[in-house]
Parts: sequence; C-alpha cells; structure tokens
Amino acid sequence: AETEIKPVRLTYPFISLTHHKDEESSSIFVCGVALGDTVHVGVKGGAHCASYQLTPHVLSPEDPCSSETNAKVELRSQEDETHALRSGSWVYGHCDRGGWSAKSFKQVLANDTEPNNLLIEVEVLQDEDTPGVLDPSAVGVWVFDGAEPPPLAKREVRDAYGHYPYVGQSLAAQNDVHVVFRNYIGIKAAVDALKASTTDTESAVSFAVKCSEARGRVRFRAMMSWIHARLTLGHRNHGEVCPMGWVYHYVDLSASNVSSASQIGFVTPSSSEGHRRLGQTYDTSSKEETEARHLRVRLRLLRGGVYEVSARKNYPPSFNSPNLINLPLMSGEDPMLTVAFGQVVEYELTLCDALGFKSYIGIYGDESGCAVYDIMAEMMPVGTPCTDGASRIIQATDTGGQ
Repeated sequence: AETEIKPVRLTYPFISLTHHKDEESSSIFVCGVALGDTVHVGVKGGAHCASYQLTPHVLSPEDPCSSETNAKVELRSQEDETHALRSGSWVYGHCDRGGWSAKSFKQVLANDTEPNNLLIEVEVLQDEDTPGVLDPSAVGVWVFDGAEPPPLAKREVRDAYGHYPYVGQSLAAQNDVHVVFRNYIGIKAAVDALKASTTDTESAVSFAVKCSEARGRVRFRAMMSWIHARLTLGHRNHGEVCPMGWVYHYVDLSASNVSSASQIGFVTPSSSEGHRRLGQTYDTSSKEETEARHLRVRLRLLRGGVYEVSARKNYPPSFNSPNLINLPLMSGEDPMLTVAFGQVVEYELTLCDALGFKSYIGIYGDESGCAVYDIMAEMMPVGTPCTDGASRIIQATDTGGQ
C-alpha cells in the first residue's frame, strides 16, 4: 500500500499472507496520510485464485502506526555468509564505513533453468551520519561469477592478466537504487554451458555490497526479480528495465518449436517471402490467405522512460545489428512524450511473416532510472496488410499523475 504511486510490482511496504487457512485477516498500515491523499492498495496473486475483502479504517492521531509491517530490521552483528535470493522478496543488510557487508547474495542456475532476464536491485535505506539524507555513492555493488564472492583482499585486485575478479559493478545509485543485471543472453549462455558440461550441474551469480569511506553504517535491502523472456500469444508479461542495459523478450514460432502450423493459426511462408527487404509493405489482399501469419507486439509503459526498443528475427537486437525495428523513445526528438509520468503510453510493433522465426524484442533502459512496463504478443487478423518494422503510438492514457 502506498500514497504517492500505484503499486505495479512487489515493493516495500507489503505483507505476505503465507498461512493456509480457510479464512485469514491481516492489516497493512499507511502512516502520515493527509486530507485529500489517495491511498493505493495492490494485491499480488499466489499459486491459486483467491477471493478477498478490503476494509479501510482511519486511525486516530493517538493510535500507534508503523508502515514496517512486513519486516522487523535489527542492526546487529551479521554472519559472514552468502544468502540465496528469492524472487520478489527483500533481504536486509548493512555495512560500515569503508567495509564490506558480511552478508553477500547469490542466484543459482541449473542446467534446467529457463533462460530469462535477471534483475537485482539494492536500495539504500539510511546511514548513521546523516539520517534521512540518502547519498547515491553511500554503497557500491560488485557482481561476481560463482556461488560466493572472492575473499575480501582479492575483490578489487587485478590478476596476472590485468583482469578484475568482478564482472560488473554499480558505484552510484539512481533514485537511491543500485541495479545489477544479467539479461536473457547472459543467462542462456550460462545455462547452455551447464548443459554441455559433463561435470558441472549448476553455476551461480553472486554480489557483494561495500560502504564508501565517507559514510558510517549504511542500511540497505536487496531483491532479485526474474523478467520472463518468452512471450505467450495473447498474454501480458510484466517487465522492468533499468539504466544502460538490455532486457529481451521473444516469441518462438520457429519450425523446431511449432509442431503444427494449423494448430496456432498460421501458414508457412515461402522462402522468397522470408527474405523480403526491411520496411517492405506486404499486402495480403491479393493472396489467398486463410490463416493469420503476422505478429503484433503491444508495449505499455507504466512508469518511467525507455531509451530505445528494437526488434529482430532469429537473433537478439543490439545497437549495431541489422534490426527490423529501431524505435527511439528517450533517444528521439521529443522524449517527454514517451515517458510514463502521469500517463500510460502504449506502442505497437509489427513483424510480418513471423512463422518460421524466433522474433526478439529488445528494450534498452534510459539513464534517468528504471522503467516498469508490460508487453503482449498477438497475431494480426487474417488479411491485414503488414509493414515490417512499422511502429506507432497507440494512446497516451492519463493516470491522474501516477
């Protein structure tokens, strides 16, 4: 529950209803609400459907109120250990001036792990030097390959070949949040290596947090999220993309993944159709088309801005690849029209003759901060003319400043 923004993902403060009972009553508090404020409450589904009832109560000024209903944080000595993260759950820790947090974190990958986009957020909470004032460089985050970070003395030291042991780092927070990530390409490469190995059955990504020399004790919390890469036709996928990194989604309609074209409503394109020039309009009105064959992708920005969206067949897009679609958003002529602030902005991308291909959508995060979105793929109606790489703004829906 929040007053400033609508909750569109699992973020603090929240409560978890984990007890299996026929009926359960729980409370969540929103403190400091002023007259005229709007309180937004989000409910995230579990493994099964559930019915529920919400009843708001206004507390008197004398009643105690605490928004920290989901966690009790105590600054005490931490065990020097590496914790496995669970998707959507915050883990709390702290570090002291110029030192590493005794608590580090990891995400384990197995040879049967479905490749997706891995996003890890580390949010700075407060420090003892200046309570209430957050410093973007109060802590830094270092990412390592392996189930545990290296020993303290080796974490920032080059090896004999001049290479650092870490594979990524974040030294400055954006809106008090550090973000480290491995997108679909990196996770798939790690899983493919496990499948090819005759000895290894799992691998891991770990990361550690270190306080700057300018601060005393700093509290932080960390959360891992999987952003699903595979898109199922007709279903919306929720996603988040953060600064200076790609997040990938795909629709797999390749021959190896589609056993029967008729069962999903497609016809197979001829070889000449599969090699059309980029941007060529494909008029289906002159053909005897009886089944859908063109792919439409709808992208809705719910919060924040995206630098660019690209699409490509058979390979993930990048800035220097021969993409079917390059849609500049924050990199375009009027970036503020593309930002989901006070509005939900929706885009449409079309990929013609999608059957026989694995179609990738790449979303690159803008330096202004993380953006929240949802994305859905669907087939265009039979007989609809299609232009490869076409994209346009569908609507900009006012959300009342949220």
